[in-house]
Amino acid sequence: MVTLQPAFLACHTATIRSRAQRLAFVLSIGNTSPARDSGYEVTSGAASLARGIPSKAGQGGHAPPAISTTEKRANTVPVGAACPQLLRHLAVDTLAVAPSSNDNTSATGRDAGPAAQKDASITTQAALELIARQPALLEMPMDRLVTRCTDLAEMLDVAPYDTCHCLTRMRSEELARMLQASQLVIQESWLGLVTAVASLQQPGLYGPFPSAPAIYNGHGVLEASAYTPFSRGPGRKLHDKGSSVNTASVSTQTENYKPPRPALRNDQRIDVLLPVSAERAAQRMVLLCPQLLMLPPGWVQASALHLRSLLGLTPAGLRRLMVRSPRLLLLPKRHREDALQALVDELALRQSEDAARLVSQQPNLLKWTPDGLRGKLAEMAGALGLSHRGVARLCRNQPALLAMSSQSLALKLQWLQRMLRLADADAARRLVLRQPGVLSMSSSTMERKVRLLAYGLGLTNVFVAAAPGPPGASTSVAQAAAATNITASATGGTSKYMSHTDTTSPTALAPAAPRGHRRIVLQTVLRLVVAEPTLLTMRVDAMPRRIEQLAEALNATTLHEARAMVLECPRLLLVQRAMLHYRLQELAWGLDAPPWAVKRLVRARPRAFFLPLQELREALARAEATGSGQGVHRRKMQVAAALKALAADDGELLDVGLDQDGAPNQLA
Repeated sequence: MVTLQPAFLACHTATIRSRAQRLAFVLSIGNTSPARDSGYEVTSGAASLARGIPSKAGQGGHAPPAISTTEKRANTVPVGAACPQLLRHLAVDTLAVAPSSNDNTSATGRDAGPAAQKDASITTQAALELIARQPALLEMPMDRLVTRCTDLAEMLDVAPYDTCHCLTRMRSEELARMLQASQLVIQESWLGLVTAVASLQQPGLYGPFPSAPAIYNGHGVLEASAYTPFSRGPGRKLHDKGSSVNTASVSTQTENYKPPRPALRNDQRIDVLLPVSAERAAQRMVLLCPQLLMLPPGWVQASALHLRSLLGLTPAGLRRLMVRSPRLLLLPKRHREDALQALVDELALRQSEDAARLVSQQPNLLKWTPDGLRGKLAEMAGALGLSHRGVARLCRNQPALLAMSSQSLALKLQWLQRMLRLADADAARRLVLRQPGVLSMSSSTMERKVRLLAYGLGLTNVFVAAAPGPPGASTSVAQAAAATNITASATGGTSKYMSHTDTTSPTALAPAAPRGHRRIVLQTVLRLVVAEPTLLTMRVDAMPRRIEQLAEALNATTLHEARAMVLECPRLLLVQRAMLHYRLQELAWGLDAPPWAVKRLVRARPRAFFLPLQELREALARAEATGSGQGVHRRKMQVAAALKALAADDGELLDVGLDQDGAPNQLA
């Protein structure tokens, strides 16, 4: 469904296109033209203001351009978003989900490195996309918009298009305040943000955070000119006595505003010791949440410290969370605490630390209100046909499901039932309870994984035809491996550890083989996925290595034998190498058996690897009661003889029929 916003109904199509063409033209000029002369000399780097503080030695320079009374008033327009009122305007449920960004990529998907894309021209289509994201761009003054985008681009060291894309994340009233704000206030907020990020990493190293008292006008909003980069304050040492500004007089008499000192040469400046990593982190935060530039000094640091205390994060973890989802800094303190407690209650978590761990994985969880989270879980339960306990289990293991619509979850469940050829909807529900991650996978990704599983496991047509089927089938692992080895020898293959290059390539499935053989391979793969849906979440290129490790740990003679064990018990493929050796040692110690005897049992009956130790002891006692191990004097050899009998057993002594569902009944 296409939703047409009301702002587009009042504009003719030609007007919108003309506006987009003009916006694209001026943004393209901003990519290549020098910075607008605003009384400073812009330096390279993200913190151009921070690196441009005047020093004693610099007394010369060019005089700033004359500023008219109208321009003075335009530079001192009150900014209503620079106080806690901004948080009241930002409804929690309307906050946009901020996409994650990598270290070298901005929020727009463009390279956020120095001077990124500054020589690229902006197309009309790109400008139309900006207008579609924020229709208020049709009403904003073009010169003021371009000026603000250019100033922000120089300050953040990105292209003007990136800053314009950043401004589209704001609501229309917030965007209007941003365009009316003085550049001095924006620069001061940027410097404070970088300082706050740096101080959170190593508190005290860069001095205390600027904490000058806020100056409000009669309407309760912060004066734009109250904070300037040349005002004295804790945490900033200026060597030039003439660089301070009387903030009290500026706030009450905006007409007496004096422009800053003339721009100085690079050799007349001193650098503030702010790490580049803090600048880059603040840059990504602003690109995802430009509202941070309109918060009063000290707000970011206080909000970040509360997040750190609430979630128990390390300084590095706090920075990663802030960069990934900076909008969390706008949430009130009480809302965060209520949201964390709601996660504990509704998802049946043991303690708040578990909820904090989920928030670290999915920061948007902290934006839920208790009533909203409760309603979302009830909606998901109705769409999936699960109980509240079952939905809570899904969200505990895969919190990203809370961001998906209930309709899409219901459609994905039906699609899983059809693709995996499950008997009914209850079978699909049991499958997602065992591996909730399959609900968050796209359909194309899952289909590709199913096709590639045969390559990763080396399932040739001949091997699958001779391999054991589901539990209870007549073909054993040894028979399947022997049949495959005979076939490999007859076709010129090898019976020892074969290279996976011959069995994991697409030609291993023999596309020219009869359709019936390919159908057998597909059915085998689907059976493996249903038996162990976690295979869909594994890397296909890691499966050959897991099979080799399995063959090495169990002393298998060939990789075919290891593959046959995986076909009978696909859960073996999930066990890592260290845990595999540990479990074998545990079984040998618990049964008082030689390690080679335990490995022989697992090779013959792979499901015995996961049986509880007590059940194996009971099966061992039943085997000894039938006469296995009689006449052998050493205890270990008696146990080895009994284990040999269990390996050759047809199911009477050793019950390996494990529960395929692996989950309690949590259906509706």
